[in-house]
Formats: sequence, C-alpha cells, structure tokens
Amino acid sequence: MDCYPVCIPTLCRYEHFKRCVESLLTCPESKNTELVVSVDYPLNDNHKEGRQRILDYITKLTGFGSIKLFVQKKNLGARDNWVFVREYALDKYGAAILTEDDNCFAPCFLNYMNKALIYYWSDNRVKTITAYSPIGYEAIKEPVFFSFSLCAWGLGWWKHKQYDNDSSLSYYKSILTSTSKSFRIYVSAPYILSALVRMVQTGERLGDYGFGAQNILNGTYQLRPSRSLVINYGQDGSGVHSGVNTMLHTMELERGMPTDTVFECDFTTIHVKSSGFVKRYMFWRSGGVGKYHIVPQIKSLIKYVLYRVKST
Repeated sequence: MDCYPVCIPTLCRYEHFKRCVESLLTCPESKNTELVVSVDYPLNDNHKEGRQRILDYITKLTGFGSIKLFVQKKNLGARDNWVFVREYALDKYGAAILTEDDNCFAPCFLNYMNKALIYYWSDNRVKTITAYSPIGYEAIKEPVFFSFSLCAWGLGWWKHKQYDNDSSLSYYKSILTSTSKSFRIYVSAPYILSALVRMVQTGERLGDYGFGAQNILNGTYQLRPSRSLVINYGQDGSGVHSGVNTMLHTMELERGMPTDTVFECDFTTIHVKSSGFVKRYMFWRSGGVGKYHIVPQIKSLIKYVLYRVKST
C-alpha cells in the first residue's frame, strides 16, 4: 500500500507536537511515511523556547521512513505555514495527510487515510478525508459516512481536487448575495451560513466553513469515520482558532479512540451519498425538535437576514 506524507505546520507548542508525533508512530505505516514539518519563525520571544524544543526533538526523532524539516526564516503565520507545507507535499506526492500539531491519532489512522486516499483518488465527489467524527456518530452502521461539513482534524487532501476560492472573501460574499445559494446552505447546515456572514463581516478566514459551503453548492463531500480516530488537544486556548472548551475536551477523552492498527472497511460497498441521511438520523436520535436544534437555526437565519438588510 502506498503511504502518503504526513504534514505538520508548527511553531512552539512542544508538548502538543510531541504528543501528535508519538501517536503517529503507533501506526505501523509510519515506518514507510515521510514526516514533513514546517517550523514557523517566532513572532515574539514567548515562542522561542518551545520552538527550540521542537527543533531539538526533531533532530533525534526516528521511526518514520524519512523526515523533511523546513525551518522558516520569517513568520508565515498559522494559515500560510499550513499552505506552505501542504503545497510541498502535494507537488511531490499528489496527495497528502495534513494535521495541526494539537491532534492525537488512533493506531489505525494512517491505515485509514492511505486506503481512502487511494480508493477515492478518481472520485471527484469526495473532496477530502477527515479522521474526526462528532460524538454520537458511533451508532451509524457503516464504518464511514459522507458529510458536507469539513473538519481538518487530520485531513486527507488531493492535489487535483483542491477547493476553488481558498481565501477569497469576495467569493463568499457573492454566495450570501444569492438567496437561492444561501437557502441551500441554510437547509443543509445553518451554522455554515452563519460562519460565512462572520467571515464577510470580519475578514476572518474560516476555511472549514468556506469549504463546507462549497461542498453543499457543488455536491461534493468529506469522508468521515463513524468512530473518530482523533482527539484534539487544542481546546486549551493555546491555538489560533480554538478557545477554551474543557467540556468538549473531557467528552472527547471519555469517548476515546480505537486501538486497532487496521481500519476495517470495504470501501467498494460504501456508496457516496448526501450527508442528509446522517443529519436526519442524528436529529431524531437526539429527540427531534429541541433547543439544541431550533435555537441555533433561528439565530443563523436572523444573522443572515440582518446582514442582507444592512448590505442592501
């Protein structure tokens, strides 16, 4: 089986980085995998100690097929450092596995990722692969499912299937000015519509939500395991995007991850289909109409309507 590279952009979170790398080493495929690391340049003095610890750790690291280290000479920032390491790997291999440094993976993570990257290489309906699945989705009968929503907590990516308009806020603004497109996004994932409004209003780039919107409008999907293969330790406020969410972190730790080294799934029997069935399943399984469903949907709709009123 081909093994695609694992790419980690990082800066100074040594403990997170070390945990992430050591979890990858529990995957048997690591010995045939190139680990690609891009260590960003420190933005201030607080970054220097952790950054140096990461560099010292990498120089002694063994267990991977090879290690490619980039040490940046100027600060790229989290997003551009991610793009830098992604483009290197995609140009070299045609596909890659990307992760931020705060993820911890199951021993079958690389087996799952490589199998899926190979199997769905020519299927343009599947744009990305993720290791993450929300709590509760373990009840789905199939080992994998397809979702409009996108999560980057362990992300499989193909060079020939990259998203358009990666960072174009004008593109997302054009979506919001279209009532029909906005409605399609709203009925599929109201929180994505709310995020697009936030992006356009603040200039903040929320790639996961933007790509999710493109999935809805283009009829493409992200492949997800029904049982999550990752725990994100970035809910501690140390990252750029996540705040502090101890409740979610505790729930993820209690859920745990598989301990198998092989991801058992016959992809030939899995049909690419809309995530609507998953959404409906989880809706009724959790009790149907309730505040956790209706309130966020109403808030999202109000936010969008106010945006449209103010922008006209």
